[in-house]
Amino acid sequence: MYAEIPANIAIGPLSTLIPLYILKLGGGPLEVAYAISIYNAIGVPASLLWGHYTDSFKRKTIIIFSYLMTTVFILALMFSASIPEVIILYAALSFVITASSTPLNLLVTETSPKESWPKRFGFLQTLAGIGTVIGLLIGAVVTQVSDLNMFITILSLASLVSLFLSIVLIVEPRKVISRSDSFLSRFRGFMHVLFVEPIELAVSPIASIKNMVRNRRIGRLNTGHLTVFYIGTLIFYIGTGLFNTEYVAGLKLHGLLSSAIFVIILVSSSIQIFIFKLSYRYINDTKKNPIPSYILPVRALGWVLIGLSFMALTGSMFFYVNLVVNLIAAGIIYAIFYTGCYTVIFNALKSGRPGFKLGMYSVIIGVGTLTGAFLSGLMASSLGFVAVFFSAGALIALSGYVLSRF
Repeated sequence: MYAEIPANIAIGPLSTLIPLYILKLGGGPLEVAYAISIYNAIGVPASLLWGHYTDSFKRKTIIIFSYLMTTVFILALMFSASIPEVIILYAALSFVITASSTPLNLLVTETSPKESWPKRFGFLQTLAGIGTVIGLLIGAVVTQVSDLNMFITILSLASLVSLFLSIVLIVEPRKVISRSDSFLSRFRGFMHVLFVEPIELAVSPIASIKNMVRNRRIGRLNTGHLTVFYIGTLIFYIGTGLFNTEYVAGLKLHGLLSSAIFVIILVSSSIQIFIFKLSYRYINDTKKNPIPSYILPVRALGWVLIGLSFMALTGSMFFYVNLVVNLIAAGIIYAIFYTGCYTVIFNALKSGRPGFKLGMYSVIIGVGTLTGAFLSGLMASSLGFVAVFFSAGALIALSGYVLSRF
């Protein structure tokens, strides 16, 4: 588990580094959107593929392979002389980074009792968050005194440390969880829940709402009830992908230094670590919907305020407004929402098919983020950053409305 800290020092800042690197090579919002869209597009089938092969290979072998190839591809970024090369390497990173996710999650379930799964996954998330914060802090310092290539060198060294720690620390579990469903069966099931059931909800809303009312308690979630949660979550991540894809590029093109951009992302990521623990205690004390109704309207308002800052502010005032608003919307609010969503999922796991439900939730995040990333490039290049951020706020508000019906 502790290999996650240096691993995320290496991969955590990539979503900030890649847009800055593309802009350095002369690219714009559209090229940034292409890179992030392809990254997310690769991640969705890669999650399913690596989940399938995790049953055939040792957990430790896949994790070591993931960390090794991550080191190689990050180091290769230094020698990239064109935007297509950066996009290809970023896509390759998506594929190999995804490889370690499923075996790490399975190691948690295989080495701890079921009742402690949320706590153990929370600890894994905390380690990842610590690594990301350290990576962003390094980025803020290094880009102030040097260039992006020096930062890339440090990230590759961190990835190399994670490789060494995984070799030394990871021990194969005695009891291995093997998913009995075939890969194609799980994929067909995912496609049914993602596309068919939402259509059924739209065609027969009254029957679906009655079904939700009968199954209001989280502990008794059924597939129909989860569908509403999946729809709301999908909308949320479309809006989030829309905003996140162009935010770094927008900040840079608005005149901020790379070090200042790293500080903005660093502050919001730092607060997430503390909020994860606080919100986890609160959410597990409540028997109601674990996603507080007020959080998504606040996040939506935050994205609108950031859009307004792009219209009206410059210089230090622009920096501080984005620092504070992003701290609240992307830091505090996101951490509460993230924890609430996983509380829903882990309660749903108790009714069976844990691998399917957890995997499907991960893929929904990928699909939503991919959709938002693709749309953001088109909108930013034709309508501007303000339209992107306003649209992201509207989608987050819509997501809040859907999830309030949950």
